[in-house]
Amino acid sequence: GIDIDEYPELVEHLQPWKRRLEDRATKQEWYELQQAQKAFTPMMERPKIIFPDIATEPRFALDTSGFYGSNTVYFIGRADKCLLGLLNSRIGKVYFSTVCAGLEGKSETYLRFFGQYLEGFPIPEIKPAMRTKLELQVDRMISAKEMLANTAKEFDAKYLERKCDVLDSEIDKLVYELYGLTAEEIKIVEAS
Repeated sequence: GIDIDEYPELVEHLQPWKRRLEDRATKQEWYELQQAQKAFTPMMERPKIIFPDIATEPRFALDTSGFYGSNTVYFIGRADKCLLGLLNSRIGKVYFSTVCAGLEGKSETYLRFFGQYLEGFPIPEIKPAMRTKLELQVDRMISAKEMLANTAKEFDAKYLERKCDVLDSEIDKLVYELYGLTAEEIKIVEAS
């Protein structure tokens, strides 16, 4: 979908390989790396939840900038902060540790976050009042993580890390309530 004529230096650079590139092309233009996934463009350009293909624990994040990911970044085409909180919660960690395929590292297991594992993630009914509480805590977490990423002072970083830990705990309490966990079940989740 790019007008290559707007990039004459690029055309000049690729020109020596044009014939070989044309030979391997299918539906894409000779200068494109792969077939454009235009159907996903609207979803990529709006807010969405993004996550890596491989991680040691859930690492779901909200992208509000419309970034495009590579083949090692997946996305859920919604900016649902409650879902974000559920996926990153301790319950999410236990669930994904149980169902995701794992790659053994030297000291930890790296989980594969494929769609087939996300599809089965149980999402409880969330009443409006609880949705508001959970979204508020997730907003606070996003804000704290952004400040942490942008601080250079060690004292501020330690404070923000502690704040994130407290927010994680508060989000987990709300998630436990959503799933209706008993005190005994919460102990099991927190011990794993």
